[in-house]
Amino acid sequence: PTFSVLGGATELPPNVFLITLMHLDDDQPGTRLLMRLGHQYGPDEDDVLSKAVQVNLAVLMQSQYKVIAVTEKTLSGNQNWHNFVLSKYNWTTPIESSSDNSQQQHHKTSNGGNDDDSFTVTLHPLEIRTFVIDVEA
Repeated sequence: PTFSVLGGATELPPNVFLITLMHLDDDQPGTRLLMRLGHQYGPDEDDVLSKAVQVNLAVLMQSQYKVIAVTEKTLSGNQNWHNFVLSKYNWTTPIESSSDNSQQQHHKTSNGGNDDDSFTVTLHPLEIRTFVIDVEA
């Protein structure tokens, strides 16, 4: 689908959908947006579309905004993902899952930089990720 809500013709990958895009009204100078993206397929549901996919937020929004910084939030958007991971209780179980490490590694935030790759995020099957994006019009 074409990402036309921002007036551009950038396409989202076929296995990603836009859940939320809204301006945040807060006391911060500049423009802040809340964006939620979701992966539409489950593991092994499709040979191609069930794979993890990367989305570059700067390229996605380039027709209307210049992305300055991206901060990942929890699904509700009220807490930084990094702070959430640090504060959550770590259960000890007889069987430790290796997926916990990969979950923490692919959730990153970026405070900008000149490299558009710093705004690239990865969505895994059935994953929903929430971002606050600081932009310039």
